[in-house]
Amino acid sequence: MPRPAPRRAPERRDPYEGLLGPAGPALRLRRMFGCWAYYVEERLVWVSAAGREPWRGILVPTEHAHHAALRESLPGLRAHPVLRKWLYLPARHPGFEDAADKLAEMIAAGDARVGVAGGVRGAGRRGRARKERSA
Repeated sequence: MPRPAPRRAPERRDPYEGLLGPAGPALRLRRMFGCWAYYVEERLVWVSAAGREPWRGILVPTEHAHHAALRESLPGLRAHPVLRKWLYLPARHPGFEDAADKLAEMIAAGDARVGVAGGVRGAGRRGRARKERSA
């Protein structure tokens, strides 16, 4: 008698996708380290994390040069305790939804302070070595 196929757990959805509002149509979604990473063209602009602190909220990929200005515009932002190069909006922050809405508006408006150039898929150490050998 054949065994029944194992059941797969249903794919979890991004709990913060509804906050992307005006930026939504321009975004492309990829999964990244158990998080939901959103891109505008090849620029990573928003990462939703639904784990335990400090991985519960929104990570804002940005350059160090923009930290002060972004934190002034969005007071709930802080440096992420692990990924210090990015900012973090903890889900437990009292103004979380308002700050997330404003961040989505900034992304939709093309604010250059938000986002970093994303990597090309498959261009890790092995991908680079293959490219170099074929050149």
